Amino acid sequence: SFHCSCHNGYRLKSNEITCQDINECQTIPGICEHTCINTDGSFYCVCNNGFTLNTTTNTTCIDIDECHNQYNFCNQRCTNTIGSYSCSCNTGYELLANEHDCFDINECNDNNGGCSDTCINTQGSYHCECLGKGFQLIGGKNCEDINECELNNGDCDHNCTNTIGSFQCSCSTGYSLCNNVCIDIDECLPKDKCEGICHNTKGSYECKCQTGYYLGDDNYTCLEIKVKDDSSLATTLLTTSIMASQTPGDKDKNVTTPDTVCINQHPTGDVTYIITTIFAATTFALLAIILIALLVIIKNKKTNQPSDDDGSDT
Repeated sequence: SFHCSCHNGYRLKSNEITCQDINECQTIPGICEHTCINTDGSFYCVCNNGFTLNTTTNTTCIDIDECHNQYNFCNQRCTNTIGSYSCSCNTGYELLANEHDCFDINECNDNNGGCSDTCINTQGSYHCECLGKGFQLIGGKNCEDINECELNNGDCDHNCTNTIGSFQCSCSTGYSLCNNVCIDIDECLPKDKCEGICHNTKGSYECKCQTGYYLGDDNYTCLEIKVKDDSSLATTLLTTSIMASQTPGDKDKNVTTPDTVCINQHPTGDVTYIITTIFAATTFALLAIILIALLVIIKNKKTNQPSDDDGSDT
């Protein structure tokens, strides 16, 4: 007698002589985690896309992390999922229709990026800027005017006036502006400022008169001094000469003349003032001598005048 048997993966037919293949995929449900492929005398398992066969069991499947191998086709960010993955973009970028590549978003196209002035687009971002140096950026988006006059008076010599996006320098009365510097105006250069002597001062001027004259209430006209007798004449001459020889309280008699192209003034006023001062001092000395001589003459006259008693004896 004899007995037939079959190799693994086969089973004996009913005639107990012939062997036929066993379809393990049907006879052993779930033998493969994903897909079972029957072969002659055996079978094998395959996995779905995004998975790889576990080489230890040859029946189970392991998820492929596409974000950490050659399957990563994302341009920027990759997120692994069960059996797949997805791409995404960094802030400031948008995913293209191919779901892999990213392109820059121009934030300035949307409401000027929220900037109150100028919007500058950059790769993946943007920033706001202000036009001109007279503005400052507040909160990254809003431009506000800078008050330049609050810092060191805007480097103005006299007056600083803030404007939108800038500022302006100006000078006090009696000065002219030159390169933000205030230059004293010599008001004495026009010859009709005073009837007598014109003396320039810082930011202004004053009129004076020659000896024997005094300045009228209009601060322009010189009026002659009138006297009645010899003694009052001497006193008046002395007083007038003193007034004429007094120098002004302002020690700096010169017009401010910095070395700039703005200066175009003639120093005639200063020369005239110096000559006048010398003349007044000389006059004062001569008048003092004359006064003394007059006093001596008057005293002598009184001394030599005969008394009433002398006349009666004669």
